[in-house]
Amino acid sequence: MRALRPALLSYCSSQLQDASAAEDATQETLCELLQKAPFYDSSKAVLPWAFTIARYACLTERRRRTRRRETAEGPVDGTAEDSGAFRSSEAPDGESLILAREALARAGTAFDALDTGARAAVVAAIDGPAGDAPLDARSRKARQRAFEGFRNLFKRLYDG
Repeated sequence: MRALRPALLSYCSSQLQDASAAEDATQETLCELLQKAPFYDSSKAVLPWAFTIARYACLTERRRRTRRRETAEGPVDGTAEDSGAFRSSEAPDGESLILAREALARAGTAFDALDTGARAAVVAAIDGPAGDAPLDARSRKARQRAFEGFRNLFKRLYDG
């Protein structure tokens, strides 16, 4: 972990452009690596595995920071106002705007509560498959994980 930390911190710094956010993402990555170490396949390279986890930690940290900024300052690009949640020709009224913000905040909290694998599967499902590759066993398994991640997300969203 000591040998990986500088490389991970450098990567997170380049992705987040903020020293404290990079430090948080690096710490989250190291914790996740320690948690998943018993499942690591030692026949494979460590760096790609570590950087994959760091990538998702950076994405999560970026989302977290955006939500904090939105809550403190009001809406930012990519929020309910820009998402098409309001389809009428009129501007959204105050109550609709507040409800949309609360729904987005709740969805973000539920997403953050998912484990890293479920978050990665959800993000991959939203991004869609790379290219027009046929469904093989690996992509079917990824779809199953994404479905499970979405189910957990909705459970947390509507039960929490």
